[in-house]
Amino acid sequence: MYEILKPYMEIAIANAKRLDQMNARKPPASSAPGTKVFELIEPLKPYLLES
Repeated sequence: MYEILKPYMEIAIANAKRLDQMNARKPPASSAPGTKVFELIEPLKPYLLES
């Protein structure tokens, strides 16, 4: 599954950041849809792209 989605990683991160900005100052219950997974993936990207 990772290999199928890998080409879309940068687009997904950009979309998640944009969504995070749109949800800024909203309580989590009102921020649907929303995710902070990009904050975990970005530091790991160098390791993910090695394989």
